[in-house]
Amino acid sequence: MRPFPPQEFADRVTRIKQLMSERGVDVLLLSDANNMYWTTGYTETGFYHKTFVLVALEDDQPIWIGREFTCAPAARLTTYLPEDHIVTYNEKFATHFAGLLGSADEGQAGGDAMTVVANYIKERGWDKARIGTEESSGLLPYRYGANFQASLPDADFIDATELVDSLRRVKSPLEIQVLRQAALIADASMRSTIAAVKPGARECDVAAEVFRSCVAGTDRFGGFYPEGVVVNRGRRLEALHSNWTDEKIEEGELVSVELAGSRFGY
Repeated sequence: MRPFPPQEFADRVTRIKQLMSERGVDVLLLSDANNMYWTTGYTETGFYHKTFVLVALEDDQPIWIGREFTCAPAARLTTYLPEDHIVTYNEKFATHFAGLLGSADEGQAGGDAMTVVANYIKERGWDKARIGTEESSGLLPYRYGANFQASLPDADFIDATELVDSLRRVKSPLEIQVLRQAALIADASMRSTIAAVKPGARECDVAAEVFRSCVAGTDRFGGFYPEGVVVNRGRRLEALHSNWTDEKIEEGELVSVELAGSRFGY
């Protein structure tokens, strides 16, 4: 199920391109998972295999680039992009070959996912463009970014880390609707979790109730991964973000629970 209709994503891309033009960016390379999701709807958990979204002023739609095995099927299922805007690479460019990488063209012995991205940019004639990258993205390690820039010596590179982030701060009516649903999920989860916190209950069972209730959502709509789940009690309250154990809650103990309702990642 796609969280938003294609027009919602089209409007977002229009906003991205407007800001790209203002900042002098011709081609934007997104590597942050949240920004790729916001731009295309791409939803998957295998981001340890490098995945990217290109937004170019000269192209009406973004281009998804990722691993053919497992990742590309998710791109076809969750994004609105046509097949010719889904670019894939095979296993020899996947992360588990990273120690063997060099600078080589696709089809030869070396290279990594950035080789595929650079080659695609060359094929589209964008190798002399002003290319924005998310230099502070945790999903674009220094070596990958350095290899990418070395593969495109005629391009001008611009740090565009905050470009899409700045646009995401202003929510559309559809996003606000989803956020309200997430709030209802958080309410329901908090009620059922409070009921689970009682003397004799194991901390891990309380944590399990947080996950169950956040994912189950409400009778009208389901939830998503709850991030930042914390269950603490007794002396461990001082360690604010430590994990739960399988110990039992004692009578009169203080218990701290952190949870967050999520709907479509919001």
